Amino acid sequence: IKVQKEHAEDRYRSHLLGGVDVEGMVSPSIRHLKGSYSDRTDQARREILDLLDREEASNEQLAETTDKSEMLAEKIKKNEEIITKEKKEHGVSLSVRLKEIELLETKISSIRDPMALEAAITKYQKQCAQLEALRRQHHEKNVAKKKAVQQEINEAIRACADHKEYTQRRLNQLSLHVQEQANRFDRIKHCS
Repeated sequence: IKVQKEHAEDRYRSHLLGGVDVEGMVSPSIRHLKGSYSDRTDQARREILDLLDREEASNEQLAETTDKSEMLAEKIKKNEEIITKEKKEHGVSLSVRLKEIELLETKISSIRDPMALEAAITKYQKQCAQLEALRRQHHEKNVAKKKAVQQEINEAIRACADHKEYTQRRLNQLSLHVQEQANRFDRIKHCS
Protein backbone atom coordinates (compact mmCIF):
# COMPACT_ATOMS: atom_id res chain seq x y z
CA ILE A 1 0.00 0.00 0.00
CA LYS A 2 1.35 3.31 -1.05
CA VAL A 3 0.26 6.49 0.74
CA GLN A 4 -1.07 9.03 -1.76
CA LYS A 5 -0.75 12.48 -0.22
CA GLU A 6 -2.72 14.25 -2.95
CA HIS A 7 -5.92 12.69 -1.60
CA ALA A 8 -5.31 13.93 1.97
CA GLU A 9 -8.06 16.55 1.58
CA ASP A 10 -10.70 14.10 0.33
CA ARG A 11 -13.70 13.62 2.47
CA TYR A 12 -13.48 9.83 2.66
CA ARG A 13 -9.71 9.57 2.66
CA SER A 14 -9.94 6.00 1.43
CA HIS A 15 -7.95 7.14 -1.56
CA LEU A 16 -5.13 8.23 0.73
CA LEU A 17 -4.12 4.60 1.32
CA GLY A 18 -4.64 3.43 -2.21
CA GLY A 19 -8.36 2.79 -1.89
CA VAL A 20 -8.25 0.84 1.39
CA ASP A 21 -11.33 1.58 3.52
CA VAL A 22 -9.76 2.16 6.94
CA GLU A 23 -13.02 3.06 8.71
CA GLY A 24 -15.11 0.36 7.13
CA MET A 25 -12.70 -2.57 6.84
CA VAL A 26 -9.45 -2.10 8.75
CA SER A 27 -10.82 -0.58 11.98
CA PRO A 28 -13.43 -3.34 12.53
CA SER A 29 -10.77 -5.97 11.85
CA ILE A 30 -8.42 -4.29 14.32
CA ARG A 31 -11.21 -4.01 16.92
CA HIS A 32 -12.04 -7.68 16.37
CA LEU A 33 -8.35 -8.68 16.74
CA LYS A 34 -7.99 -6.40 19.76
CA GLY A 35 -11.04 -8.00 21.40
CA SER A 36 -9.79 -11.46 20.54
CA TYR A 37 -6.35 -10.74 22.02
CA SER A 38 -7.95 -9.08 25.04
CA ASP A 39 -10.09 -12.21 25.59
CA ARG A 40 -7.04 -14.42 25.17
CA THR A 41 -5.04 -12.22 27.56
CA ASP A 42 -7.83 -12.35 30.15
CA GLN A 43 -8.06 -16.12 29.73
CA ALA A 44 -4.26 -16.45 30.05
CA ARG A 45 -4.34 -14.20 33.15
CA ARG A 46 -7.07 -16.36 34.72
CA GLU A 47 -5.10 -19.50 33.90
CA ILE A 48 -1.94 -18.01 35.45
CA LEU A 49 -3.86 -17.03 38.60
CA ASP A 50 -5.35 -20.52 38.74
CA LEU A 51 -1.88 -22.05 38.33
CA LEU A 52 -0.50 -19.76 41.06
CA ASP A 53 -3.34 -20.82 43.38
CA ARG A 54 -2.59 -24.47 42.60
CA GLU A 55 1.12 -23.90 43.21
CA GLU A 56 0.40 -22.25 46.57
CA ALA A 57 -1.91 -25.10 47.55
CA SER A 58 0.75 -27.61 46.46
CA ASN A 59 3.39 -25.78 48.49
CA GLU A 60 1.10 -25.84 51.55
CA GLN A 61 0.44 -29.54 51.05
CA LEU A 62 4.17 -30.13 50.62
CA ALA A 63 4.90 -28.23 53.86
CA GLU A 64 2.23 -30.22 55.71
CA THR A 65 3.51 -33.48 54.27
CA THR A 66 7.09 -32.54 55.18
CA ASP A 67 6.01 -31.69 58.74
CA LYS A 68 4.12 -34.98 59.03
CA SER A 69 7.11 -36.83 57.60
CA GLU A 70 9.45 -35.18 60.12
CA MET A 71 7.04 -35.99 62.96
CA LEU A 72 6.85 -39.61 61.80
CA ALA A 73 10.64 -39.79 61.52
CA GLU A 74 10.92 -38.46 65.08
CA LYS A 75 8.35 -40.99 66.31
CA ILE A 76 10.23 -43.78 64.51
CA LYS A 77 13.49 -42.65 66.11
CA LYS A 78 11.91 -42.56 69.58
CA ASN A 79 10.31 -45.96 69.04
CA GLU A 80 13.63 -47.39 67.87
CA GLU A 81 15.29 -45.99 71.01
CA ILE A 82 12.55 -47.53 73.17
CA ILE A 83 12.92 -50.87 71.36
CA THR A 84 16.71 -50.78 71.79
CA LYS A 85 16.34 -49.96 75.48
CA GLU A 86 13.78 -52.71 75.97
CA LYS A 87 16.00 -55.19 74.11
CA LYS A 88 18.88 -54.33 76.44
CA GLU A 89 16.64 -54.64 79.49
CA HIS A 90 15.26 -57.94 78.25
CA GLY A 91 18.78 -59.10 77.43
CA VAL A 92 19.93 -58.29 80.97
CA SER A 93 16.82 -59.95 82.40
CA LEU A 94 17.37 -62.99 80.20
CA SER A 95 21.02 -63.16 81.23
CA VAL A 96 20.03 -63.07 84.91
CA ARG A 97 17.43 -65.78 84.32
CA LEU A 98 19.94 -67.95 82.46
CA LYS A 99 22.41 -67.64 85.33
CA GLU A 100 19.67 -68.57 87.79
CA ILE A 101 18.77 -71.60 85.65
CA GLU A 102 22.43 -72.59 85.42
CA LEU A 103 22.77 -72.30 89.19
CA LEU A 104 19.63 -74.38 89.71
CA GLU A 105 20.91 -77.01 87.28
CA THR A 106 24.19 -77.11 89.18
CA LYS A 107 22.34 -77.54 92.46
CA ILE A 108 20.15 -80.28 91.01
CA SER A 109 23.11 -82.13 89.54
CA SER A 110 25.01 -81.82 92.83
CA ILE A 111 22.05 -83.28 94.74
CA ARG A 112 21.95 -86.20 92.33
CA ASP A 113 25.72 -86.70 92.33
CA PRO A 114 27.51 -86.35 95.71
CA MET A 115 30.91 -86.35 93.97
CA ALA A 116 29.86 -83.35 91.89
CA LEU A 117 28.86 -81.61 95.13
CA GLU A 118 32.31 -82.26 96.59
CA ALA A 119 33.93 -80.99 93.37
CA ALA A 120 31.75 -77.86 93.44
CA ILE A 121 32.61 -77.23 97.11
CA THR A 122 36.31 -77.62 96.34
CA LYS A 123 35.97 -75.30 93.34
CA TYR A 124 34.19 -72.63 95.40
CA GLN A 125 36.69 -72.94 98.26
CA LYS A 126 39.51 -72.40 95.78
CA GLN A 127 37.70 -69.35 94.33
CA CYS A 128 37.16 -68.00 97.87
CA ALA A 129 40.87 -68.43 98.64
CA GLN A 130 41.83 -66.63 95.42
CA LEU A 131 39.41 -63.79 96.18
CA GLU A 132 40.74 -63.49 99.75
CA ALA A 133 44.32 -63.31 98.42
CA LEU A 134 43.26 -60.66 95.93
CA ARG A 135 41.47 -58.72 98.69
CA ARG A 136 44.61 -58.79 100.88
CA GLN A 137 46.74 -57.67 97.94
CA HIS A 138 44.42 -54.72 97.23
CA HIS A 139 44.29 -53.89 100.94
CA GLU A 140 48.10 -53.80 101.13
CA LYS A 141 48.28 -51.59 98.03
CA ASN A 142 45.65 -49.24 99.47
CA VAL A 143 47.47 -49.03 102.81
CA ALA A 144 50.72 -48.20 100.97
CA LYS A 145 48.97 -45.55 98.87
CA LYS A 146 47.33 -44.06 101.98
CA LYS A 147 50.70 -43.92 103.74
CA ALA A 148 52.32 -42.21 100.73
CA VAL A 149 49.51 -39.66 100.47
CA GLN A 150 49.69 -38.98 104.25
CA GLN A 151 53.44 -38.43 103.94
CA GLU A 152 52.91 -35.98 101.04
CA ILE A 153 50.29 -34.11 103.07
CA ASN A 154 52.64 -33.90 106.08
CA GLU A 155 55.45 -32.59 103.86
CA ALA A 156 53.11 -30.01 102.33
CA ILE A 157 51.99 -28.89 105.82
CA ARG A 158 55.64 -28.60 106.94
CA ALA A 159 56.46 -26.59 103.80
CA CYS A 160 53.51 -24.26 104.48
CA ALA A 161 54.57 -23.83 108.13
CA ASP A 162 58.18 -23.09 107.09
CA HIS A 163 56.97 -20.58 104.52
CA LYS A 164 54.68 -18.94 107.08
CA GLU A 165 57.55 -18.70 109.58
CA TYR A 166 59.85 -17.24 106.91
CA THR A 167 57.20 -14.74 105.84
CA GLN A 168 56.57 -13.69 109.47
CA ARG A 169 60.32 -13.23 110.05
CA ARG A 170 60.62 -11.10 106.91
CA LEU A 171 57.57 -9.03 107.93
CA ASN A 172 59.09 -8.46 111.39
CA GLN A 173 62.39 -7.43 109.78
CA LEU A 174 60.55 -5.11 107.41
CA SER A 175 58.53 -3.60 110.25
CA LEU A 176 61.71 -3.04 112.27
CA HIS A 177 63.40 -1.48 109.24
CA VAL A 178 60.43 0.83 108.62
CA GLN A 179 60.44 1.85 112.30
CA GLU A 180 64.19 2.56 112.18
CA GLN A 181 63.78 4.63 109.02
CA ALA A 182 60.88 6.55 110.57
CA ASN A 183 62.96 7.30 113.71
CA ARG A 184 65.90 8.35 111.56
CA PHE A 185 63.65 10.57 109.48
CA ASP A 186 62.26 12.18 112.66
CA ARG A 187 65.81 12.85 113.94
CA ILE A 188 66.81 14.40 110.64
CA LYS A 189 63.65 16.47 110.68
CA HIS A 190 64.32 17.79 114.22
CA CYS A 191 67.93 18.58 113.40
CA SER A 192 66.96 20.71 110.47
